[in-house]
Amino acid sequence: MRRDSGASAAAAAPGRGTRSRARRRRIGVAVLLVIALVVNLVPPVRDGVSSLLSRGVTSLVSSLTGRDAEVKRLTKENLAVSERARSAEERLAAVEESATLSERFGGGKHDVVVGHAVAFTPAPSTGSERKVELDIGSRDGISLSQAVVGDRGLVGRITALRADSSTVTLLADHSSVVGARVERTRSLARLSGSAPAGVAKRSGSEVSLVVADGGSVRIGDTVVTAGSPNGFPYPAGIPLGKVSRVEADHGQAERNAAVRPFVDPGALEVVGVLVPQENH
Repeated sequence: MRRDSGASAAAAAPGRGTRSRARRRRIGVAVLLVIALVVNLVPPVRDGVSSLLSRGVTSLVSSLTGRDAEVKRLTKENLAVSERARSAEERLAAVEESATLSERFGGGKHDVVVGHAVAFTPAPSTGSERKVELDIGSRDGISLSQAVVGDRGLVGRITALRADSSTVTLLADHSSVVGARVERTRSLARLSGSAPAGVAKRSGSEVSLVVADGGSVRIGDTVVTAGSPNGFPYPAGIPLGKVSRVEADHGQAERNAAVRPFVDPGALEVVGVLVPQENH
């Protein structure tokens, strides 16, 4: 008999637990309903809750907006500082490059105005026009026909001028002619962009060298400018290139050779225009 009674109690226990949980859920729902009725039916309570929520949302939005504005302001200031620093670095680099080019090529008689090559006209399929555009012009103090140098030697000369830009005709252009000397022998010569009659067309960036009667030249010789009267447009001694080929001697009085310029126009970046100091 006791065993039957215990079994009945055990069977009844789960039922009581289920009813207890159900009562708690009903009580919780009732409490929420009362709160909702109070909020909706009692204006002061409703208004207080609404005001509290409104202030909270407004404060949050204001905080986020303020932070966004501050971030934008700081970002703008950082960009301005970076731009000023970059501009200062560029000016310093230009001054240093100008000093380097002046020391190498100025000879105490020329100032150097530094510019950048911004466009290059390669040799077309017909003809041999070779030019480079610079980002400096007359407002920077340069003039027509002035020599242009790179870090390794002569680039060409100014042949077109505008207020804020200019055009350089390169050594390899068909119209280019520069008085030259073979550095080893001091033989006088003429460097030009077009090959003399009866000589094979030059390849790539090669230019032609015609050495005066009695002069001597061989492969590997360095060629420099002979110099112009008063150093304009070309001061003496500016490197031009290296002899890459000497034409066979067919009894001509002059010797012909091919020269590969030291300056690669396709890789030009910073250049200097040689301005005679009396122009300032």
